[in-house]
Amino acid sequence: MKFINGSSFSRTVSETATILMSSGIAVSTTDDYANIPKYGTAARNIKSGIWILLDHQYEDALCVIKDKNYVVKNPLSEEEIEFLKSSAKNTITNFINDISSKVITVIVIFIFLFIVVYVFVNAFS
Repeated sequence: MKFINGSSFSRTVSETATILMSSGIAVSTTDDYANIPKYGTAARNIKSGIWILLDHQYEDALCVIKDKNYVVKNPLSEEEIEFLKSSAKNTITNFINDISSKVITVIVIFIFLFIVVYVFVNAFS
């Protein structure tokens, strides 16, 4: 996945993403993640731009941004693009959920250990 900064093209991020997707290039923007719980705030604070989901489409994406009539070498169908986008979102969501559950587990263990040590110390005081 490669990032193209929003300042490197003249259209809005949304317009550019639409042009790229209609050309068969799989993309994702910060707008795609801004309303998802747990990391929407972070997504809104990231630089505005577009992620090209497949590295081999990066050069084609740059060409389409310069000339929207450029013909992409290996375009994807709408179904393939949607599958990639949903897979990317699921991967990020699963990662966040996994990290969250591990952090909560560690916190619970520390609280339990603190209570055990507190009881043990006070029992022998």
